[in-house]
Parts: sequence; C-alpha cells; structure tokens
Amino acid sequence: MAFQMVAWYSPSNLPSSDAFLSPLSTQLIQRLLLVGWDVEKTVFLTIPFVATSSVNSGVARDYSRRVYYRTLVVTEGVIEALSDAELKIIADHEKYEMRYIEDQIRSGLYRGVVKVAEEEVRHEPLIRMLYEKYGEESVKGALSRPFEIESIRSITHIPRLVLSFWLPVHVMRNHKRYSTYAIEMPSAMLQKDQIDLLVKQWALALDCYRDWNAPMKEFLELVNSLPSQT
Repeated sequence: MAFQMVAWYSPSNLPSSDAFLSPLSTQLIQRLLLVGWDVEKTVFLTIPFVATSSVNSGVARDYSRRVYYRTLVVTEGVIEALSDAELKIIADHEKYEMRYIEDQIRSGLYRGVVKVAEEEVRHEPLIRMLYEKYGEESVKGALSRPFEIESIRSITHIPRLVLSFWLPVHVMRNHKRYSTYAIEMPSAMLQKDQIDLLVKQWALALDCYRDWNAPMKEFLELVNSLPSQT
C-alpha cells in the first residue's frame, strides 16, 4: 500500500484518539454485500475524514493477541452518494486490494511504505481487468466519483498513514467487539523484518503531527504490544 502525503492537511485537524472510527451502518454494509462484497470477516468502519482515499481496505494488527483483522474504512457520506453500479466497481477494486495486502503480509512480503509511482504501476493490471469487466468509461467514472463527492462536501483530508496508525489502536482497545472477526497471525507476521517496517510506519504517522498533540501514549501502547525480538 502506498501512503501518499496529502499537501492540504493541517496537523491541528488530525485525530487525537481512535474515537473518529465508528461502525458502518447495517444498511450500508448490506449495500456493499448486495453489490458483491464477499470478503469474510470484514470489519466495516466509517470516518469523518478522507484518508488520501475515501474508501480504504487493509489489515489492522493486534500483536497483543497475535491476531489481525480485515478492515474496510469509508468516508462518511460517500457510499450514500454512489450508484449501485459505481459502488460495485469500487467494491471490486477494494476486494483486490484487501486480498493483495493480506497475501503480502501472510507470505512475509510486506514492504511497508512504498512510492506512489510504484503503487500506480502495481495497479495497472487491476485497472485493465476492471476495464475488461465493466468498460473503460464506466470504471473511470466510478473511480472518479468519490473525489467529486469529497470536493462538494469539503471533507477534511488526513494522510493514510494516520489512519493506519489508529486502526491497530482501535482494534486492540475494542477486541471484545471484534472478537468474531479476529484471524490468527501466521508466523510471517511475527518476523522481525515485518515488525521493524511496521514500527517505522507508525513513527512516520507521528511525524505527520509535527509535535501538535502527537499520540505518543498510543505509539508506546502499540510498540509495547509487539513480541520481543531476541
């Protein structure tokens, strides 16, 4: 996953706790299921920000319990404004992302933060596949719609790094709520190289705050949950 830094965010607008993460409504989850979302054990969440993208699929790790969660995080008001046809294309795109990220992590190929240009190259086969399935015009229209909605609603932007920092904090603190979605970590996720990349990613998220109310307590909470490396 690429973590492109957005130029227009303000450190003072960044979340200071995981309270900005809320469960997605049952009605919207049902819409996603009806258009073809079939990734089992997905934790559906919503946020009042655009975290680089307004629809973000990924994995949240809870090292304190050696489990992880598949997550789909959407910006408030975006899914509601999409047609079923647009939502189906976006859901297909995010399913691919979810499976790609999980495969990388489970196989020990997780690389942490990568350049946006590299991520765009990786997306090319997926975009071609979507073109073949839905038509180029439909895909381009669907993938551009969230940006139009974000602009009209003037939604506050935050870096995706910040979202990726708070997700593990959130699932750790709410593990009882999400216990039925938990997936046991494979050994690859416990390897030192993966953990080192993850700590670096969390540190980069702290840098986004530029010392403005940086969540050091939560950073230490995450670091202390990690397995000891000997």
